[in-house]
Amino acid sequence: MASFTNLAITGAAGDRTLSFSATGLAGVNSATVTITAGTATQLTVTTEPSATAQSGVAFAQQPVVQLRDGAGIR
Repeated sequence: MASFTNLAITGAAGDRTLSFSATGLAGVNSATVTITAGTATQLTVTTEPSATAQSGVAFAQQPVVQLRDGAGIR
């Protein structure tokens, strides 16, 4: 049996397989763990619109926004 403190998986939602190893022991892999994003709590602007934006004219550089959950996962 092993215990882990502060074990965490971070990054984008998706499937993960955890690998565990220790000196003198055979390594082992977990079953697939599916990470899903929680309820959206943040709206993040990752690309700002053009600084020269004018009313009624399309932005030369389009803004990009992301919804993120409380852990920052998109």
